[in-house]
Amino acid sequence: MLTCYLDSQDYSVLTDPHKSNHGLDQIRGKLLEFASNGEVQFVFSTVSVSETVATSAEASKLAQGKAELLSSLCGSNALISPDRLLDMELHALQNRALVPKHVIDPDGNWFPDIPDIPEMIGEKNSLDPIHEVIHGELNQAGLSRKERRAKARILLKNGKPRKELIQQISKADPQVSAKAMIELLPMKLEFAEVISRHCLGLATEQEFRDALLSSLRDPKFMMQWFTTNFALSSPISEIVRSPGRELGEQLRQIVEVSVGRTELLLKAGGDVNPTSQRGIIFDDWSKMVDSKLVGIFNRAAKERSIELGDIDARLVEKYCPGITTTIKSLLSSVWENIGGGRKKLLEDSQPVDALHAMYAPYVKVFRGDRFMSPLIQAQVKHRGTIVVPKLESLIGVLEQEIRSRV
Repeated sequence: MLTCYLDSQDYSVLTDPHKSNHGLDQIRGKLLEFASNGEVQFVFSTVSVSETVATSAEASKLAQGKAELLSSLCGSNALISPDRLLDMELHALQNRALVPKHVIDPDGNWFPDIPDIPEMIGEKNSLDPIHEVIHGELNQAGLSRKERRAKARILLKNGKPRKELIQQISKADPQVSAKAMIELLPMKLEFAEVISRHCLGLATEQEFRDALLSSLRDPKFMMQWFTTNFALSSPISEIVRSPGRELGEQLRQIVEVSVGRTELLLKAGGDVNPTSQRGIIFDDWSKMVDSKLVGIFNRAAKERSIELGDIDARLVEKYCPGITTTIKSLLSSVWENIGGGRKKLLEDSQPVDALHAMYAPYVKVFRGDRFMSPLIQAQVKHRGTIVVPKLESLIGVLEQEIRSRV
């Protein structure tokens, strides 16, 4: 199957009514045609969803449009989350065995593993509607203290609602806590009812888990949910934006130090071209890239109690193509500001673009940012991935790949 990963910006450009034109309409229509007739399998990731989420209330409608296009193109073809990809590649490195080529989760699980879903809600939140009923019963006008105590004994046992009360409330109104659940977590009403019944002890743990995950798998629904619960969208939107800001600041400092050191070497006359392939700065940078690559995997393995043995950059690149592509593409983009002659200040978007790149080795056609595309292509060319720097070129690339497979 011909697999294609779109850049997050593609979903924006193809759905923003202010940018609409005949050319973009044709591209969108052709992509939807490829998807519907099964010629191309479009895939999305955690990073795609995170960048789709609106960053302001005004952008909520645009976010819905992006999510609708993502769902129409990709369906449930989600690439596994970055943490799961890292685990997979770490085990490949540990066993010196090539990582499985297919990293698509056909069930749409774009998010990290959630082992303890009940803890996300907590007993207090799940029982709030019941406590409201009890409070109302015990504070009826005209009841004496003795009568309130007698009623409390009927409703409560050891300070908790009696099973009979919980069952009575749930029978009277099957949606008793569904609305409260919807306000707390993104879920469809029918699934919220299942979770509410679980909180009342009337649904199993597996039913509870399936109910929440079924809603999370649908990006289109989630964007609709965020329009009425906008404040709760931040944790998802910040999955990549926060690291982007933090890394961006750190990388700009690295650029400043490296450029300063280059200028000192030039003034001292010790190296006439310190950033050339034979220069001191270039040599030190190359060693640093390899050291960072090995160090990141050693730390990740230690956190997971995985024994890697002696590893070097060559082994990491062979068995861990996704994370390697992210790290080396990002550091290559930083080098452009040091030895590549790029004057434009390093942007916070570069770490985010590099995060998308972890999936490039696992698809045939990868749409990248115009600046980052050649840097990503250099990392994945030997794996057969085609990185497309311009949206306008995508249809031609896909059509050529389709013809070659006939």
